Amino acid sequence: MLRNSVRNSISLLVASFSVISIGCSKQPNTMVVQVENQIVAGPGNAAIRLYDLKRRHAKSASAPSPSISSQVTFDKAEILNRVFLYGSDLQYSTIGEKDGMLLQSLSIGHVTAKFLILGDRLQLVAEEKYRFESNINIPLRLLHEWKITHQDTDHVVVDIIQASPTLATLFDSESPLRSSWVRSVEFVAQGNYLLIESSIELADGRVAEFMESVFPRETLTVGASPALYDDASIEPLAQRFGFLSDAVWADLPNGRKKTAVASRFRVPPAGQTIDWYVTPNIPTAYLPAVKDGIEGWNRYSQKMFGRDLVKFKGVMPVGIKIGDPRYNVVNWDSVFAADAAYESQASDPETGAQSHSLIYLPYAWVEIGREFWKTGEFTQERSVVLKSALEKMSFLGKKIKTRCFNEGSLAAINPRMTKDGETFAKELLRGTLFHEVGHALGLGHNFKGSLEWNPDDETTSFTSSIMDYNQVVFEPQAFDAQLGYMGPIFEYDRQIISALYNDGKDIAANDRVLPYCSDNDADSRTGGVDPLCNQYDAGQDPSLLLQRSLDLIHDPMMTSGGMKSLASAAREAAMGTLGDASGITLETEVKKIEHNLKIQMSAMIKYYVSSGAESMSYLMGVNLRNLSTFRPDSLPITVDPVALRERTSALFDELVTLENFSTETRVAFEKIGDQSAGWLKQTPWFASAPAATKIELETSLRTVASDVLQEMEESLFPRVRNYQIKKLVRSSAAPFFFSTSVDYEAKVIGWLETILVKGLPSGVSYTVLERTTAAQTLATFSNIPSAEAVKNFAYSKVDKEISLATSADEREELRALLALLR
Repeated sequence: MLRNSVRNSISLLVASFSVISIGCSKQPNTMVVQVENQIVAGPGNAAIRLYDLKRRHAKSASAPSPSISSQVTFDKAEILNRVFLYGSDLQYSTIGEKDGMLLQSLSIGHVTAKFLILGDRLQLVAEEKYRFESNINIPLRLLHEWKITHQDTDHVVVDIIQASPTLATLFDSESPLRSSWVRSVEFVAQGNYLLIESSIELADGRVAEFMESVFPRETLTVGASPALYDDASIEPLAQRFGFLSDAVWADLPNGRKKTAVASRFRVPPAGQTIDWYVTPNIPTAYLPAVKDGIEGWNRYSQKMFGRDLVKFKGVMPVGIKIGDPRYNVVNWDSVFAADAAYESQASDPETGAQSHSLIYLPYAWVEIGREFWKTGEFTQERSVVLKSALEKMSFLGKKIKTRCFNEGSLAAINPRMTKDGETFAKELLRGTLFHEVGHALGLGHNFKGSLEWNPDDETTSFTSSIMDYNQVVFEPQAFDAQLGYMGPIFEYDRQIISALYNDGKDIAANDRVLPYCSDNDADSRTGGVDPLCNQYDAGQDPSLLLQRSLDLIHDPMMTSGGMKSLASAAREAAMGTLGDASGITLETEVKKIEHNLKIQMSAMIKYYVSSGAESMSYLMGVNLRNLSTFRPDSLPITVDPVALRERTSALFDELVTLENFSTETRVAFEKIGDQSAGWLKQTPWFASAPAATKIELETSLRTVASDVLQEMEESLFPRVRNYQIKKLVRSSAAPFFFSTSVDYEAKVIGWLETILVKGLPSGVSYTVLERTTAAQTLATFSNIPSAEAVKNFAYSKVDKEISLATSADEREELRALLALLR
């Protein structure tokens, strides 16, 4: 057992002060704890003798994890009968896959709390009256319980030795708590923050580190604006904008009502700002991009207030920890395993007054783009694991919200990275932070921002809001090349910033009312779908963008926005891979370039067909929602619903029967082969190489691009179709559109019949995987006569195929398919 003792000083003081770390206004707050042998001046300069705080290290066989005990003295008059905010932030953890993404840097949020003395225990309990309809029946939840080692009339002394027991419930209920301990205890007089760094270990060995905080509620709420209700029945602006908000029960003039309160920082006084920091491990080269992304929001405050609203102050000060509620932090993860960025925040649950935000930004989110172009492969498994871990988290029975989950798989892959990866990485970083800081400021997503763009009109902006998931090809336009963080004013963002931080004073009566939609609108099918509420789309009609994505694949002369055709992009990539022929003197160098050329061609084709947000596959998945019934008033008068559905249906017809790239694209790839062979002949190696070797490598190089194109036809088209077939499932909440002139349910059943029974135009059957997925989708149309007929025909066909199978594996695959058709 460790016997060394370490002294530490903590003081919760009677004082007046101003919170300055995030630009808050001056306010009086008090809470008291003591420090041994120190005299501290309180009100009226009265001397207060303070007590001792000791930290003891202990270790035993029954508690294998380290334990640090801090003895803290509280002033009863300052902690009893007073409302506090208890908060917790996940700093780091081993939650996630074994050797990949680990869940970390997440603000869990604040709850209102109070101190109680019960026997020989000092309790900190959550009193969440905003969580319950009744304002009388409010069950308390235990957050902390500390053993009292001494108390008198004025003071109570406790041992702080463990993390809050509620933290072990964050992740799941499968693995109970094994042990918990405290790593540090600190008191900050300005604002009366008691900061406890604690850790928990679950029975399965997973460990999580936290920053717990306790401070008077008025530290955050005094001087803040009144609650802004995200409720159109109370606040007219809520009908116009998508605020980030949390549900609460509130006592309103018309009675107690369940509503929602928007999260936002208090408006900093003149000369102060909402400040941001980044963790020290960030490479210096990326600091300017971080600054631009954060301070990009000043374009709006400069326009409205004539001063900056936010400020990037560089690397975190020494001694400041992630989760300290006084600091907004970008946690830069230099481990290359993670591939998603997200933002989380904490605020007073009743008023929405926000203390701080955490943005998790892994460097790997930038690196996965480079990896894709180096290997030609990409996996979403890491992102899936992380998203699953986040979705399981809840605290005190309430699901924890991550305000954004920005996936690198959709955002970080772009051909421009093949030319200048470092520049692209910085642009991506800048645009991502611009978006995430928008969440921190209180802006929800607006997936209709991209409706602003007209691909045939160069004068239109690519979006009205950076809070859309905009296509990466446009992101650099969000910043001025000469002015850094400044750039175009996106009108929706200008207006919502005014609503949040200037009482809407900058929104004129004749300002355009811009459309917006949230995550719920994009994901929900209740009452039909909103066909224009899509992530990573662009333009006023998503089916037109899908049409362009197919044209880019088939027409070498096609362009769309900043994108060239597949053939043109592949040719440029090939020329970049081949490089300068004059330096090639060895056969091994030729073979290495040939290998790299194959990867580049494969990656380029996948980018246009199946990988990333700009691919034909992604856009097809977005547009298949067009075949469902629409929510009332979801379409503006400028969009024809009949044309939207007809175009989507025709394009899926094309995909269902797609077996080959166009003749024009095939010819273009053959020309890449000719150029590759011409490059080889210019190398010094070619002049002196044996004739047979020359012929062999020339032939091989000449056919690389065409061979890859053919391989993609055989493997990629079935994979894309399989992904889309899953999206054809029947939904009673948003059934496929039906009218006297067209029945899209019948159309879908017809597509499934083609896949299960008829086969491709060449007479070849679809893959067993495609047919299996089609059978699973068909099952959602049970008891519909036409669907039952298709199932019976498909059953007979597969039953016959089983008798003709030529291998055990083939027969087992078909038997599994047959079982689905019974």
